[in-house]
Amino acid sequence: MAPDETRGEITPGSQRLLSLIRNRSGVDLGQCFQCRKCSAGCTMALEVETLPHALVRLVQLGQEDEVLGSNLLWLCVSCQSCSSRCPNSIDLARVVDTLRQLSLEAGVQPSEPEIAAFHEVVLETICRHGRMYELGMIARLKMKTGEYTKDAGVGMSLFRHGKLRLLASNVRDREQIAALFDRGRTRE
Repeated sequence: MAPDETRGEITPGSQRLLSLIRNRSGVDLGQCFQCRKCSAGCTMALEVETLPHALVRLVQLGQEDEVLGSNLLWLCVSCQSCSSRCPNSIDLARVVDTLRQLSLEAGVQPSEPEIAAFHEVVLETICRHGRMYELGMIARLKMKTGEYTKDAGVGMSLFRHGKLRLLASNVRDREQIAALFDRGRTRE
């Protein structure tokens, strides 16, 4: 039975997942009444197995395995369409980011490993430098995925046109940014 057809109820067992997401993201998914406006505006709707409204319903029902294994977590492009369309001002894009992190922390094999690797490397780069350092991020991504020559032509073109810096430009007080990341990792 598809999640949007489920007539289940929010039970005390499902409250654990709702509470975890509320604590980590600051978003209360209990406010969703399944109007489906988030799914109607989703730019990735044709690519994902679980539409945004159905993902919310799975969370409400406490279906943690289905939620953390959803390819929506990795295919979401963070365009914010779902969040901007919600009549209850639910920031679903923030929830997807939170679920992405929870999925990684739970050791769930990502449905899209290349996207998961990119996500991890981008966050590491920002934590380390306080901003994006593209060349370093690309190098780390290539080492992580083992795809050393893929997109090499594009990379060389970007470098020749001055779009990739050879050395990182760090922000002042990088320690504060690293502390934010640490706080985010320990927050529950």
